[in-house]
Amino acid sequence: MYLSKYLPGRPWIILIALLGIVYGFVMKQFIPSLKPTLLIDKYSDMGASIKLFNFSYLNNQIPITNIIVGALKVSFVAVLETLISARIADNQTGTRFDGSIEIRGLAVANIACGLIGATPVTGVLVRTAVNVASGATDKLS
Repeated sequence: MYLSKYLPGRPWIILIALLGIVYGFVMKQFIPSLKPTLLIDKYSDMGASIKLFNFSYLNNQIPITNIIVGALKVSFVAVLETLISARIADNQTGTRFDGSIEIRGLAVANIACGLIGATPVTGVLVRTAVNVASGATDKLS
């Protein structure tokens, strides 16, 4: 908050996230007594169960209707958040986006994430604000 207030116009959130990653690594490697609690420490069996294309939950542990309803809810929120984020970016930059292209890209990305077990993707207001504040203009940003 201090950096954003007194030195505006820079993507401080990225620097702070990188510093957090470095802090965690250094503490784990060199000062284990001060190491933060990591997910792997709390859930030690988590690493053994991670597999690419793991659909073991489908064998009657979770009803398929619950999976479909959950997926529809997540996709609805992802579409809304992406469109709102794109509209806000348009207002800040004076550009126009094509909603159908945004939604098509979002669908392809989420299908790929679903197949490999990743979390759903969406256009997020914070990332969009960081891109606009940093002056990013490329589609990859």
